[in-house]
This record gives sequence, structure tokens and C-alpha cells, in this order.
Amino acid sequence: MCIRDRYQRRVREHLLLLMVIALFRVGVLVCSSLVCTMAALPLANHWFKTEELPHLGTPYKVFRTREFHETAENDGDAANYYLLQGTTADMLVDAGMNFLSLADHLRIAGLLDGTKPLFAIGTHEHFDHATGLKSFENIPNTQIMLGAADADPVANGDIHRTYATEVRTYSLSPDQYWDASPYQDAAFEAALRNFSVQARIDRRLVHGDVLDVGEASFEVLELPGHTPGSIGLYDHHWKLLFTGDAAYAGELIDRCMDSNKTAYRETMLYLKTIELEAALPGHYEVLNQTGLASVCDCYLGGQVECAPVSYTHLRAHETPEHLVCRLLLEKKKKK
Repeated sequence: MCIRDRYQRRVREHLLLLMVIALFRVGVLVCSSLVCTMAALPLANHWFKTEELPHLGTPYKVFRTREFHETAENDGDAANYYLLQGTTADMLVDAGMNFLSLADHLRIAGLLDGTKPLFAIGTHEHFDHATGLKSFENIPNTQIMLGAADADPVANGDIHRTYATEVRTYSLSPDQYWDASPYQDAAFEAALRNFSVQARIDRRLVHGDVLDVGEASFEVLELPGHTPGSIGLYDHHWKLLFTGDAAYAGELIDRCMDSNKTAYRETMLYLKTIELEAALPGHYEVLNQTGLASVCDCYLGGQVECAPVSYTHLRAHETPEHLVCRLLLEKKKKK
């Protein structure tokens, strides 16, 4: 995802952040008792949650990982990172924010042993999908890949196109964007203030490239609109599609600095032509063909809020049933 309609507020926060950093540099911090009351975040017992996706009907296994402590205010909320285990190669699709190493997590979980080649792929340049690619740089037999038009911002550490600047503003009030911390508060705030997205890129993917994992091959689909180099990965035989942030059941973002609404509409028309059993999106839940078509039709009809309220407010670790309870409790508190 990327910056949303909270843009003006974030600009103000970013300016405040620059002022605070300047004050720290000269050893002076000025604050009142009213300002400096940010709640300390508890230390997370577990940062990642990984589960095998059932009922895909494929001969290969697919595991989905989420960093499940983001709140709904966090633009990386409910981002999905997938590990596909093939017979001759494994394939990672998106890699998270890298506060803790996704590569280490998957190795400790016994899902990644380095004996097979690994395709580590970012579906696009944004922080919630590409930052964690760096954690795979030292994994043996790994090729790190991105869509050709999005590769340079990640390779060069462009803090603007990757929206690392967005994450830096989160350092002003981490408790607004996470309900737990990966490490002690001071260290977490420092990591946020200095956040960047940069990784080695071994291959720049273009439409029609094919990645073979043994029992299946995935064709690279260029899906521009959200970003110029957004890509999907499609298994023609088993009808499985990784969509990245091109389509998911939530608020679709076409207002990034390099978004293109005309290209996004063409992508939606193209996605409607693809025959599939399951679409694995960059955020929220798996979609079937009907679900993907409804998201596409929603966007083509001029809407960007392309999901029920239960999806657009769903936190990564919640079910829709939990969400209803939480919203009711929050409504009572406001009264």
C-alpha cells in the first residue's frame, strides 16, 4: 500500500519529526507533559504468524506469513508474504518490513533450508512488500527479483518511491501503528526514524518471464497502476495467481506518487480475463474468481473501497467475527 487520504496529517507529522531529530542532534528535547505521554509498547512474543493455506488444490504447498501486530492505521496492515515449496525450487512472494528477519523466521520454522534454489520476489517497490528482501541476501542459491520498472527504487534505496518516508513518520507515535514492538521501545523508534528500503536485485522481471519450481511454472504478468512495475505471478495449469497490490478486497490505492489510474483500469480489465481457482493478494484474504472479478468491477465502476467494512478495518490477526466485536466495543467506549 502507500500513503492515503491522511496525507496532510502525515506531512505535518513528517515536519514535526524533522524538528524532533534536529533537537536530538544538539542534545535538546523540548516537550510538555501533555505531549510526551506516548504509551510504551509491550514487547511482542512473536512477530510473525505463518500458516499453510488449505484447499488450494495444488500439488505444492503455500505458506502465508503476516506481521500481525500492525493496527488498521498502519499502511502495511494485513500484508501477506507467501512461501511456495516446489520440488526443484522454492518461491517467496513479498517479504515484509524487515524489523525482524523473515528469512530467519522461515528457517527456524523449518520451511526454508537453503538446499533448493529460492526465487525471492517483490511484487512491487513499497515498504510493506520489498523491505524484507534484504534478509534473503545471504541465503544460499537465492535470486532476488522485482518488476523491471520498480527495481531501481529498491536497489538504490529511494526513500520516496518506496514510501520509507511514510514509515519514518510512524516514529512519532509507534503505538498508533503497532500494538507491540519487535524490540525495546527506544530501539524500535530509532529503527523507524532511520527506516529505509534497499536490497540487492539479481533479476528484473518483465511480462512473459517464466519461473519453474518443478511441478509448476509461474508466468510473470505486468500489472501496472498501483506502481509502474507491479507484477503478478500466474500458474496456468493450477490456475493460481499472486496479485500483489494490484487487487485485493480492501481499499485500492491509485494515488501514490507514481500510480497511473489509466494503467490501473487496464490492469483490472486484464485480470477479469484470467481463469483462476484462487487469487493470493498482497493484503487480506484469498479470493476466488468471483471475488476477484467483483474487486475489478468495483474499481472499474469508479470506487476504490472495494470490500465490505469488515475487510477494510480487519487487523492482520483478526477474523471478521473478532472485528465485529472490536468495533462494537470501540463504539461503546466512544459513548
